[in-house]
Amino acid sequence: MAFRGILIVVAAVFLLQVEAGLGRSSRRSQNQMVGGWQRMNPADVPEDVSSKVEQRMIEQINSANGVRMARITRAKYQVVSGTNYKLVTLFHVTSCPSSTSQQDVRNESVCPKTSTITCNVQLYVQLWTQTFQVTKSKCVP
Repeated sequence: MAFRGILIVVAAVFLLQVEAGLGRSSRRSQNQMVGGWQRMNPADVPEDVSSKVEQRMIEQINSANGVRMARITRAKYQVVSGTNYKLVTLFHVTSCPSSTSQQDVRNESVCPKTSTITCNVQLYVQLWTQTFQVTKSKCVP
């Protein structure tokens, strides 16, 4: 009988701790929500992700002139079964023809910019399976 009483007390204490923990987690702000979108420093976007974004968006922009990614201005990420990214990127359209090597296009003194394009890109990355998928993109001059 004494063992049963101790067991009930232990169970009650455990339930109180669980309830207190749930109360703390429900007070989290949306920015701290597990699985939610988190802001990140654009400079912290992995190099392989930014280079794939540059490659895919240059294909999508499909300009007669050379295009280069100038920078990522805003970035968010979400951990799922990989990582979702939402990026705002700036691209420069240059005076050089699109047949110019990307190395020359990236050089401002060789290929000066003539205009800027802003692209909103959402992508899914799963590094261990080498998955890289642009799920949404929209570019505006």
